[in-house]
Amino acid sequence: MIFIAGQKDAVNSRQVGTKAAPHYVLTVAGGQSAQVRVRLYCSKEQPKQSFGSAFDETFQRRKQEADEFYSRVCQLQNQKICARACQFCVNFVFCNFL
Repeated sequence: MIFIAGQKDAVNSRQVGTKAAPHYVLTVAGGQSAQVRVRLYCSKEQPKQSFGSAFDETFQRRKQEADEFYSRVCQLQNQKICARACQFCVNFVFCNFL
């Protein structure tokens, strides 16, 4: 049964769409870790196995792709920040010491 704060009619009555908001409550001891694995798929495209080596390999490949992408994005962002800082220093020196 899907509902929001007890209101069943607050949910899309057709029960279709792309939004979901699962809520998990975990108790994790100090020094320990927990993992929640979720795989979303259409019921007519249900995989034979939700999790397994193929899933793990694909997940790791996608994680590596994302890490590489964001590494480049962060490098560009850091270059822009450094360029702004250098320009600030040049302006400061120019305005205060000339």
